[in-house]
Amino acid sequence: MKIVSSGQKFHCSNQIEQRLPFASPGRALNNIARLQTQIDAGGLRSTLYPQARFALIRLMTRAKISQRDNARYRLSWSPDQNAGPTLSVQLRAESGAGPLDILTSRNFTSPARICETKSFVDRSAGPNPPLLPPGAFIAARKAGVPLPGDE
Repeated sequence: MKIVSSGQKFHCSNQIEQRLPFASPGRALNNIARLQTQIDAGGLRSTLYPQARFALIRLMTRAKISQRDNARYRLSWSPDQNAGPTLSVQLRAESGAGPLDILTSRNFTSPARICETKSFVDRSAGPNPPLLPPGAFIAARKAGVPLPGDE
């Protein structure tokens, strides 16, 4: 099986275990991701061929993902129209889930209000929140450090 993403090619073999480094997004102008398989009886076959921006993310969204341990994930794809066996690859991440972490923000939407306006500030007039977390106040009192607002 071969995974191609933004000009990077990853050859995966059934019998050979090897680690291949991955850099995302690779070459930004070449936004293509695809799975290619080659079997003895059927020759070369390309399946799951998303194009455009974030092609690798689109390819990962189609995978069935199962976590093996803290660093390993199995990604499995079913070929189109059940033509052939399930394609699987093991992903080992150095931090978190690696490139799979981006899938958690898939349905992210920006908040309706990002910047405060003067009318918003006037409506929310009230006591200001403390500048320090509660633990900092407790530690300062134990150390005998006077804080503004202490009486």
